Amino acid sequence: ECCMTINYSWAYVPTDKTYKSTYEILRTLIEVVSRGGNLLLNVGPKPDGTLASEEAQTLDDLAIWMKVNKESIENVTPGLEDWQYYGPSTQRGEIVYLHNFALPQESVVVRGVKVARLKSAKVLGSNEELTFTRRTAIHDAEMPDPDGEIIIDVRGNKVGGLMPVIVLDFSGNPSSVQIRNW
Repeated sequence: ECCMTINYSWAYVPTDKTYKSTYEILRTLIEVVSRGGNLLLNVGPKPDGTLASEEAQTLDDLAIWMKVNKESIENVTPGLEDWQYYGPSTQRGEIVYLHNFALPQESVVVRGVKVARLKSAKVLGSNEELTFTRRTAIHDAEMPDPDGEIIIDVRGNKVGGLMPVIVLDFSGNPSSVQIRNW
C-alpha cells in the first residue's frame, strides 16, 4: 500500500499551497496498482470541513479519469512484465490494460505474448478498434500458438488525453511467461 498526500503536508496546513498535479497522482495510482498495491491519498480538509479549491479540482479530475478507466484499476492483477511492455499494465482474466504515459507515439509494442490469441485492441472508453500487427520469429511462425510481439498503431491521435489506456482482448492467457505475483 502506498500512502501519499495531495500536497506536501499531512492534514490541513494553511501555508502549504504546493499541490501535486493530477498527472502526478494518477501516475502514482497506476504504478502502484500495476504492482498489486493500493493507493491511500490524504486530503486535509480546512477547519470548516471543506476542501481547498485545488484539492477539490484534483479530486474532480481524478473522478473524470476513473469514470472512463476504472475497469483498468479496480479488481485487477499486475499485468505484463517490464520487458514485455515499457509501462505499467494490469490484467483481468484475458484482458490486458496498457497504461500509456509516453505520448505522442506512432506505435505501442508488447513482447513475449501469444500473438495468435489477440482478438482486439482499442482505447478504453472508445469503441474504435486499433490496428495491430503480429510478429514472430521465423522458426516460431509455423507453431500453432507462437510467442511474439504485437505492434499497435496509435498514429493520428488515436490514443490521446490524460493517461490513455489501451485494452488488449485475448482468447486465453496472453502470456507464455509467468505473470509476476508480488
